[in-house]
Amino acid sequence: MTIFGNGFETYKEKTISERTKRHYTHTFNVMKDYLPNVKLEDMTREKYQHFLDEYGSTHAKETVSKLNSLIHACIKDAIYDGHIKKDFIQRTNLVYDKSKTWKIDYLNIDDLNKLVNHLITTRNYHYS
Repeated sequence: MTIFGNGFETYKEKTISERTKRHYTHTFNVMKDYLPNVKLEDMTREKYQHFLDEYGSTHAKETVSKLNSLIHACIKDAIYDGHIKKDFIQRTNLVYDKSKTWKIDYLNIDDLNKLVNHLITTRNYHYS
């Protein structure tokens, strides 16, 4: 049985959106690339952490987090179904490339008011 096992086809595929299916397909392909010969029953927390270290070193935090959550969902199904006994994802650490992670800076209230006033005066916007 693969890392994803039968969980995707059995529990997820029929109820998720096309976009989410694409995420699962991408995640499945990543697992095949990084852990090509590792079977579900042979996976350990240490092997999974090495995978996170390697994959995360070249990807943004959000990418690693999303991938990890999709894998974790399948692993929880495998545990529930009795295919494995331990959750090897528990207590692992997400590793990511900080340079690829976007930091969003929001406008503070003063800057937001300046922007609104500028738009009102230059674009003839009127509030009712």
